[in-house]
Amino acid sequence: MRQDKLRNGKAPVYARITVNGEIIHFALKQWIDPKLWDNRCGYGKGNKDEVALLNLHLDRYG
Repeated sequence: MRQDKLRNGKAPVYARITVNGEIIHFALKQWIDPKLWDNRCGYGKGNKDEVALLNLHLDRYG
């Protein structure tokens, strides 16, 4: 999640891939309230429907 790109109180969720020391970030086209994000785990926290859908979407990539 990138808090430096907040829009309407929500931040975009990005994925990061590292291959041979080269880091690539790409947007997942998902947005979340920063209060509902767990930086340590890299997932949304709580049991709101929007968080559950985001976590399901993240599981597809992971």
